[in-house]
Amino acid sequence: MLKTSIQTENKNVKVNLSLPVEFYLKVERKAHKEYLPVATLLKQILMKNLIWGDNSIEKHQPSNGTQK
Repeated sequence: MLKTSIQTENKNVKVNLSLPVEFYLKVERKAHKEYLPVATLLKQILMKNLIWGDNSIEKHQPSNGTQK
């Protein structure tokens, strides 16, 4: 059994997204085919396409926080 100081907690953050209608409708159709809620499918897409441990996101943003 792991000590509580060694365990890591999984925390979730809620986000609001503004998406183009065409993209949302495509995701909605795919989610319906897979019997998933749209939010779950979007989360899966984001998690699949982001490479954890890769600094590629930070490489594309300047240090002052504005996007290129």
